[in-house]
Amino acid sequence: MHFEGILEEVGGFHRFQFLVLHILCIPRVVLPLHFLLHNFISAVPQHHCTLVHLDRRYGDSTPLPLPQDPDGSQSSCRQFPEPDNVTSSGSGSNETVPCQHGWTYDQSLFKSTTATEWDLVCDSKNLNQALATFFFMGVMTGAVLFGYLADRVMFGRKPMLLLSFVSSCVFGVAAAFSTSFLMFAISRTLSGVALTGMTITTVSLSNTLHTYRVDRYKSPYVQRDDSEFGLECGEHAAGSARISPARLETPHAGGNCTLPCWYRRLVVSYCLTQSTVAIWWFAVAFTYYGISFNISGFGLNIFLTQFIYGAIEIPAKVGTYFVLDRIGRRNGQAWSMILSGVLIGVNIAIPTGIAELCGKGFSEAAFTIAFLYTAELFPTVVRQCGLGYTSFLGRLGGSLAPMLIMLEDVWIYAPPLVFSVVAILSGCVVFLLPETLRARLPETIQDVEEGRWGH
Repeated sequence: MHFEGILEEVGGFHRFQFLVLHILCIPRVVLPLHFLLHNFISAVPQHHCTLVHLDRRYGDSTPLPLPQDPDGSQSSCRQFPEPDNVTSSGSGSNETVPCQHGWTYDQSLFKSTTATEWDLVCDSKNLNQALATFFFMGVMTGAVLFGYLADRVMFGRKPMLLLSFVSSCVFGVAAAFSTSFLMFAISRTLSGVALTGMTITTVSLSNTLHTYRVDRYKSPYVQRDDSEFGLECGEHAAGSARISPARLETPHAGGNCTLPCWYRRLVVSYCLTQSTVAIWWFAVAFTYYGISFNISGFGLNIFLTQFIYGAIEIPAKVGTYFVLDRIGRRNGQAWSMILSGVLIGVNIAIPTGIAELCGKGFSEAAFTIAFLYTAELFPTVVRQCGLGYTSFLGRLGGSLAPMLIMLEDVWIYAPPLVFSVVAILSGCVVFLLPETLRARLPETIQDVEEGRWGH
């Protein structure tokens, strides 16, 4: 029995379903705070070698007896040997050594970060940048784990959603009170796992409820456990009888599957492969977090800069809402990626920051479209599993972005150039996918194989 018939029998979309739909949006407010927390909690303030024979605060106008870097600035990682430091003004011996007694940090902006707590600077700075990668590795793992478990009858979406809420709280507190680098890295990784469960589960449930509220979609999004959130309440809203679980079974091929079987079903044919390989999911996250973790700014402090780069996402999201029904999902996804890549490239040639800011807006638009487009591409029987799989690919891109930024020590233009090329190429790949605008979406894998995308 199709979802439209079941929904009509239980009374349709009423106040309870509307309330649940909007409550599911509330937890997502904290997600960007976690995902971009690295920019603040792992910020690296100005620093220099601690000179134990000089008892004065950082920032004194008196020049410190420290060597200079090739660009003429004071070295952050080298000092003169101790005996020379007592009398040298920095112009005597040219011999330098690594910092012998740790570092002194400028605390005018940040009192404490992971860099200052565990001295993750100079030779250890890659560990500081790796914290972002650890978090996204957790997100990547959570995408597969929750995508699979939420589709299992014995678990379902609601238990997994509640588990993600509780574990996000626990691991978030553990990270805040970490006493070592290892404890913090593990807590942040597990936070990433939990937060992904919150993300993909709420997206799938919201799509299920919202799609049927809008008649023009006509798409079968029902999963057997959605009754926990939307169908059971029909008896309260319209006095209809509760639908038995057997009536909610969605037709699917292949019977019961183990984890490998479910993921093999995602690539069972060429048509479905186009929808599931999702190279653009990797590129969307890769480009978005590449820009977010390597913001050039406008000469403002980090807080104002982040505010500006965050504010640009509002018109990007709102604009997406109005544009998608005109240009379609495929064109919206493709051109937002291509334009983002072009603007990153323009910023390399003309580094004013304006082009990069606009590129961030288009990359956010691409991220917004990706969730909707992906949910519409997958047939009902593997939709949650498909969201988990593509989210895995996306988080893989997010994990690699901080690592790529380290290449700026080799060539300063290497990271933005790679981000630009990847975004443009992935945008072109999207044109291979089918358009889902005003289409009746597939219920089974056979629907995708046979091209049944009715209008």
